Amino acid sequence: MLVRIDRLLVKPVPVAVKMMPDAEMEPLYDGAKKMILVDDVDNRQFLCELVESMWEELPKKKEKNCT
Repeated sequence: MLVRIDRLLVKPVPVAVKMMPDAEMEPLYDGAKKMILVDDVDNRQFLCELVESMWEELPKKKEKNCT
């Protein structure tokens, strides 16, 4: 099976919402939480600023308990 995703969605952390206040929200798949649709994907500078700004607000990776 080939899955093709032709859109960029990001987690709606506060800085992303602030940078794209009018962006559409949509789920990645049926039943998923809504995420922000990034429509300015050709603007390399904006994408870099978005990722760098969001980095600290993203949740930390959960450690697995391997006992």
